[in-house]
Amino acid sequence: MDPSSVVARRRTFGTRLYSEANDGETGRKVNTLVLVLFGVLCMTQATLNIVLRLYFTENRGVGPVCENITAQRDDLQQKFQTLQTKHQPLSEQRDELEKQLHDKNSVCENITAQRDDLQQKFQTLQTSHQTLSDLRDELEKHLPNIDSVCENITAQRDDLQQKFKTLQTSHQTLSDLRDELEKQLHDKNSVCENITAQRDDLQQKFKTLQTSHQTLSEQRDQLEKHLHDKNSVCENITAQRDDLQQKFKTLQTKHQTLSEQRDQLEKQLHDKNSVCENITAQRDDLQQKFRTLQTSHQSLSEQRDQLEKKLHDKMSFAESHSEQNWRFVRGSFYLSDGSELSWRDGRQYCLDRGADLIIINSPEEQKLAMSFGKRSWIGLTDAQQEGVWRWVDDSPLTTSFWHPNEPNDDKGNEDCVEVLPYEPRHASWNDMPCDGSFTQILKEVEDMEFKWTLFSSSIVDAAARRSLLPVMAAILELSRGARK
Repeated sequence: MDPSSVVARRRTFGTRLYSEANDGETGRKVNTLVLVLFGVLCMTQATLNIVLRLYFTENRGVGPVCENITAQRDDLQQKFQTLQTKHQPLSEQRDELEKQLHDKNSVCENITAQRDDLQQKFQTLQTSHQTLSDLRDELEKHLPNIDSVCENITAQRDDLQQKFKTLQTSHQTLSDLRDELEKQLHDKNSVCENITAQRDDLQQKFKTLQTSHQTLSEQRDQLEKHLHDKNSVCENITAQRDDLQQKFKTLQTKHQTLSEQRDQLEKQLHDKNSVCENITAQRDDLQQKFRTLQTSHQSLSEQRDQLEKKLHDKMSFAESHSEQNWRFVRGSFYLSDGSELSWRDGRQYCLDRGADLIIINSPEEQKLAMSFGKRSWIGLTDAQQEGVWRWVDDSPLTTSFWHPNEPNDDKGNEDCVEVLPYEPRHASWNDMPCDGSFTQILKEVEDMEFKWTLFSSSIVDAAARRSLLPVMAAILELSRGARK
């Protein structure tokens, strides 16, 4: 067989094997191994060809040609080795940068999704905050509508709680995803270390085989072609590496920005939740005040109605008493009609007419009792316990107007009190036996509940209380004028 045909056939086989090895994803991983095997085959064939040519040509000037080819071979081997050394790190850098780019794209997409979700929740919280603020203002202006507003705020609170739970679930998912990515990164680092060890071992074997073989001139052309191709591949890989590094830096910047936006949105979400809690507390406080005002309003309305009824009864009573010569002084009616009875009969006489004996607790009432100009019984007695004076309403004596040397309980049976109209300085009280006959001063039995309510109620101011004092007197005078 012709040695040149054998060389051509093996060269064709090596080129085809190299092309198939470069096609597809698996070929990229075993590229170095294929090149080593191809080099071994080529150098073996070259050695055989050199021996055959030396044998056939004998001494036809093959020495200088061999030396030239050997020099070219050594130079090409040096260049090939240099390119191999550069090619492998660049390929690894390219693969690593592609992997980092893919990882950064995944992280960027996740952070972008988080940002969009947080922005949506922030907008929802802003809308909810504005709604709650409007509802609070509406509550302050229109308290009767507080029940419907309360239901709306409760629904919004439940919605915010649901969104907060959703955000917690999303946070947990992201934490799990981060742990999974860290585990995958650790696994990839282990694989990368194994590949690096295999690469070093193959390079060591390649160097060992290079020392044992020589190359022919045909291998020079093939090596030059490979050199050109490797230069192109090297330039492409370098450009890809630079582009990937630029993209990596850009993604890092975007990642930092998105992380800051996420933190800011989380802070705003927390602030909005605090504002919502404050508005809810204000709403509850307004509801409590509204219920208190409703209760107070109802109570005041009932007091007003009672006062109006009792005032109407007083006016009717004043009209009827004005025809019987009753005197109206400081909100009460007084009468002395001249009939002379004992103290007990006189009191019964008063009770039969809806009145009682006068109780004197002020200088004005003392002056009034003396103004009738007659010796008259008053509602003071110590019949129950000697020396302990009590009024007919069972109240103790606090203010007294005794005549000098009175009370003296003369003969041990003076248990009732009369008013002497002729004594100066209004000191006119005198104790007398209860069976004596004197006139009696009647005082209408006071409606204490009405009087106290009228003058202490919060709906009657000071000016009104002062003006109500002469009201009954004015009504009495008008009734007398109408009668005349």
